[in-house]
Amino acid sequence: MRHTLLLALTCMATTAFGGGRERVVFVCAHPDDLAGCSGTALLLAEKFDVRIVDFTRGENGLGEAGYRDGSTARLRIAEERAACAMLGTEPYFLCETNHLGDAHAGREVTKQLADLFKELEPRAVILHWPLDVHPDHVQSTAAALHALYLAKLKPEIYFQEQTTQSRTFQPAYHVNITRVKERKDKLIMCYTCQDAAGIRKRKEDDSIFRGRRIGVPHAEAFGVFEGSVKANRSIFNEIDPPGIR
Repeated sequence: MRHTLLLALTCMATTAFGGGRERVVFVCAHPDDLAGCSGTALLLAEKFDVRIVDFTRGENGLGEAGYRDGSTARLRIAEERAACAMLGTEPYFLCETNHLGDAHAGREVTKQLADLFKELEPRAVILHWPLDVHPDHVQSTAAALHALYLAKLKPEIYFQEQTTQSRTFQPAYHVNITRVKERKDKLIMCYTCQDAAGIRKRKEDDSIFRGRRIGVPHAEAFGVFEGSVKANRSIFNEIDPPGIR
C-alpha cells in the first residue's frame, strides 16, 4: 500500500511535464543506472517527454547499515531526483528492494509497471540488456517486458549498454552524444554516494570507445527488440544528431 501510494503521488507530481509530447520511458534497476545512457536521455528530452522509472531505490548501495535504517534509500532518491531535474522530469520508484537478491519480476511490481505504462502510453521504452550480469537488471527488464504485454502496448523497445555488465551485447544504434557530453558529466555527478567521479571516468571511457566505432568523439550504443521498430521511424532518427544504425 505504501509503495502504491508513493507511485500515485509521484505520477501526479510528473503530469505537468511533457506538454503533450510523445513519451520515452527508461526503466532502470537502480538510481545511477541512467548514467551510462544519460547523454542519449538528454538528447531525447529535447524532443520527447522523458520519464525515468527505478525498479528499486538502490537501498543496499552503501551496505547493510544504510539499508536497515533507510538512509541509503533516502540519499539515493534525492540524488536521482537531482539527476532527473536535468532532464525536466521526476523519477518514479517501484516497489522492489535492492537487497541480497530480493528484487524480482513478481506479480505486484509487474502490475504496477503495467498500470504505469497504460497511463503513460510510451512511444518507446529503454531497458537493461537482458543478459546483464546484475540480477536486478535482468529482473527489471523481465518485469517491463511482461508489463507491456499485460498493458497491450507495443512501443519501440531498446536496450541500454552497461559495458562492464552487458554480456554479448549487440548494438543496433549508435547515438552521437558529443554536443551534450558536458551536460552528461554534470548529470552523472549527481550520484555522489556511488562514487560519481569514478562513474564519470568509466562512462567517458565507454563513450570514447563507442564514438570511435562511428567516427565521433563520444557515443552511446543501444540494442533493439527485434520487430518493435518500424522502418525509418526510430526515436533515435528524430534527435539531433540522429542515431546511426
